[in-house]
Amino acid sequence: MTIHVEQLSFSYGSHQVLREISFSVPKGQLCGLFGPNGTGKTTLFKCLTGVMPGKHEQHIFLEDKPLHGMPPKQRAQMMAYVPQEHTPPFPYQVKEVVLMGRTPYMGGVYGPKTSDYEAAVEAMEKTGITSLAEVPYTQLSGGQRQLTLLARAFAQQTEMLLLDEPTASLDFKNQMLLWKTIRSNMKAGKTAIICTHDPNHVFWFCDAVVVLGRQGSIIAQGRPQDVLTDEVLREIYGEISQVEQIGHRSVVMPFLDTVMDM
Repeated sequence: MTIHVEQLSFSYGSHQVLREISFSVPKGQLCGLFGPNGTGKTTLFKCLTGVMPGKHEQHIFLEDKPLHGMPPKQRAQMMAYVPQEHTPPFPYQVKEVVLMGRTPYMGGVYGPKTSDYEAAVEAMEKTGITSLAEVPYTQLSGGQRQLTLLARAFAQQTEMLLLDEPTASLDFKNQMLLWKTIRSNMKAGKTAIICTHDPNHVFWFCDAVVVLGRQGSIIAQGRPQDVLTDEVLREIYGEISQVEQIGHRSVVMPFLDTVMDM
């Protein structure tokens, strides 16, 4: 699935958060959304999912179809959203939270079908949380909750994934598991946009990157190796790092002396 955003702006009252955002992510591509805190990345995700309805939806297209006027059920069958955090009103078991990803396919009072349960089980296996199936979601660690939300998104079986800082609460092993799982989805022709604060994750795992600046506008976009230059990183964070080449990979290394003196 291809997503196209054209001249999208958004404001909270008189405070403008996003300014004329334009980018496209073609089918099968993993795109990183990168930038410092407070640049509107989460707001952009909420606009893309329709959480914040309004005229800005006229600037968002899924497979050349405008998001504006698209029924919520149809949207939910096309793209899944993994938020930074989620607190359910009841202590649902993990398997119940994951099964909620099947809601767009359930018909009225009939409830889940066998195929819905099978999709939920497959999603838990894919994210390595099968052993947590009967644990109340409210008793999970932050990392386990994040993996549960990812499993819910996989159970939704959409062509597009939107993930807002999915590795923030994960240990190193589970970060790599998450990226491996998402990259495997790309082989099936899926599309994903992932918000991250780690430039190395962008270099290592993303096909493209969109960089938001402090004014809520795009300051660079394209292939990570072309876009995440020393100049761009300096504009975002100041003189605290540089890009180095280790083998065939680009790595952002901090200036430790500068960081320690901050």
